[in-house]
Amino acid sequence: MRLKSLLFVAFVTLSIASCKRLDKLISFTLETNDRMVLPFVSDTVLYDSIPDNDVISVFSADYKFSDYEKFETNKSTPQSVEDVEKWNTAETQNGSPITMTIEIDSGANSFSFMQNLKVFLVSSNGLYQERELVSEDAPGQVANRLVFSDMLPENDFFLQAIQKDGYKFRTEYKLISAMPDTVKLNYTMKFRIKAMPVD
Repeated sequence: MRLKSLLFVAFVTLSIASCKRLDKLISFTLETNDRMVLPFVSDTVLYDSIPDNDVISVFSADYKFSDYEKFETNKSTPQSVEDVEKWNTAETQNGSPITMTIEIDSGANSFSFMQNLKVFLVSSNGLYQERELVSEDAPGQVANRLVFSDMLPENDFFLQAIQKDGYKFRTEYKLISAMPDTVKLNYTMKFRIKAMPVD
């Protein structure tokens, strides 16, 4: 009987501690804004004539989630994040929340030089395997901005990626015409973050 009482007290104590911990969690929206540069290619013949070389793969620079002031403002760090949700209610398309956008900053007026496009999130420090974020089979049918209502990985992957901090993008695409110039793209990802404050 005494053992049951002790177990009950321990359970209640843990439950109270857990509730207090949940009460301390800070919730905020994180919007990343990063740059991808696609090098100028004047002719597609070079790529089409080499076997298995019809897809171009380009890496971005290295970035860190901790560089965003939202963490400092909310007195937290990427390592103190406990929950991540692909989420944004402020902007929607056809009623669906937007989680990622790819927008041409300079070098072209549209994606018409591409047949397809895939974007992957890659660990810059090798702490997790790359995952495909989004893909578009006919990007040339839109103007200068691609909008995605849902990135492919589950929320748990983004939790791991944010906690590991360092990241970069790998972009794959196939040309169907010469590029007008070096093309600079802006990549934006949107998350809802829950983190413990760091004293």
